[in-house]
Amino acid sequence: MAIYITHDREALSPSSATGFTAAKITTGYVVYARVQVKNAKCNYTVNGTTATTSIGEEVEPGDTFEVWGSEDMGNFSIIENGGTATVEVAYCGQGGG
Repeated sequence: MAIYITHDREALSPSSATGFTAAKITTGYVVYARVQVKNAKCNYTVNGTTATTSIGEEVEPGDTFEVWGSEDMGNFSIIENGGTATVEVAYCGQGGG
């Protein structure tokens, strides 16, 4: 059974389209990112399309979602959609006993 732990974290301020920090997702340990939206609605994509206020899946303040796999994490894009958002990200992968 795999045990997943948090290896790193960051806070994003997506006033324009923003992705995950490349150095945080290319460590070899990280297999998914757990994302929580705070303060304002956002739109996000994982297919390589840049998120805009009219393109992407909409998430509300307090929503949490996961982005799995190096391809989707590398293609991730998020932008605030009305208000000033903070996006908390935990980068998770295998570890522990």
